[in-house]
Amino acid sequence: EAVFPGDYVTVTNSGTAESEPTFILQPTQPVTFALIQNQENEYMMIGKPADVEESVVDERTTYFTERGETLEAWDSTPVSPSSGSFTTTGDAIVVNSWGTGSAWHGPVLMREIDATQDFEVEMYVYIRTDQPTRTFMTSFNLFDEGLNELAMMRVWDKTTNQVRKVAEARVGPYIDTYQNYLIDDRNYNIRGQRVWGGILRLRRIGNEFEFYVARVTQSGRHTHSIKQTFTDNTGDYAGRLKYVQFDVKNYGTTQTPNEIRVEYIKVTKLNKATVDQTPYIAYPGDEIIFDHKSEEILINGEDATSLKQFGASYFNLEKGANELIVQPSNSFGVGLKYREKFK
Repeated sequence: EAVFPGDYVTVTNSGTAESEPTFILQPTQPVTFALIQNQENEYMMIGKPADVEESVVDERTTYFTERGETLEAWDSTPVSPSSGSFTTTGDAIVVNSWGTGSAWHGPVLMREIDATQDFEVEMYVYIRTDQPTRTFMTSFNLFDEGLNELAMMRVWDKTTNQVRKVAEARVGPYIDTYQNYLIDDRNYNIRGQRVWGGILRLRRIGNEFEFYVARVTQSGRHTHSIKQTFTDNTGDYAGRLKYVQFDVKNYGTTQTPNEIRVEYIKVTKLNKATVDQTPYIAYPGDEIIFDHKSEEILINGEDATSLKQFGASYFNLEKGANELIVQPSNSFGVGLKYREKFK
C-alpha cells in the first residue's frame, strides 16, 4: 500500500513484473472529474473538467439526511396507520415499540419538504433474521402536494417457513398484486440470506422514474443489485414531491427481527445541468475506486463505469519507478494498493 503525500508521488514497484493497481480517492471538495496519470501519459479518468465557457453546477441539493437526530421534526400522524414508536442509537433509527395489531403494525413517520419535481430518495437499512419465524417490512412512500401517492419502495420477509429478503418498488398507490410494480418477488427474492444491509433508492427526473436496490457488502461494494425504470407517459404520477413517509413493521404476533435499523433516509432535490454547465460527480465523504485489476470504477461501492472518459484505460504499474499525478489538484486524499509480483 502507498499513500499520496500530495498530488504527485513516485511509487517503486520492486516486483519483476508489472502490477495492476487499485486507487482509492476520497474527495476533500466537490469535483467534476477525477484523473490519475502515469509518466507514460496513460491515465484513468471519470467526469470532465469545466471549460472556461462553462459554469459548474451542483446537481444535488440535500433537503435532509435523517439518522435519528431530528425525529421530532417528523409528523407522527402520517397517511398510513402507525403504532409504536422510533428511537435512535445516535447514528441510526431503530424501533422503540412495535405497537400491536393482527396484521402489519409498527411505527410510521412523515415529513414535509419544499415541493420538487426532480428528486432522489435513498434509504439504507440493515436487517438480520436468524429464524424463518421472524417477519418484517420497512418502506418509504412518497406523496405529492395533494397527498396522492407517487411511489413506494420496501424490503420485507412475510413468510414463516423460510428466511428471505424481498424488495419491492411501485409507482402510484397499491391497486392489486404486481400491478404497477417494477420490482417484486418475481425479480428480487434472495432466499437464505440472514443478513441484508443495503439501499433502496428512487430517482425521478422529468417523467422518468429509476428504482434501484442493492445489498452492500462489508467492503462497501454493491451486490444483489437491480435497476428498473418507468416512463410516466400519461402524467399519472407527475405531481411534485411534498411528503416523505417511512415505516418499520412486524406482522401480527410473529417474532420481530433479531436486528433492524434504518441507517439513514436521505432526500435530495436534483438540479439538471444545462448544455453550458458541468456537474459535480463526487463530494466530500464519497469514495472513488479505480480497480485496474478487476477493471471496475466505483463510487461509494456502486458501478460508475458510465462516467469513464473515452481514451482512459486501466494501466499497470511498471517495474521500477512509477510517477503518478492526480487531478484536480488539492482535491483528494489518495491511497494505492498493488501486489509486487514474482519478487
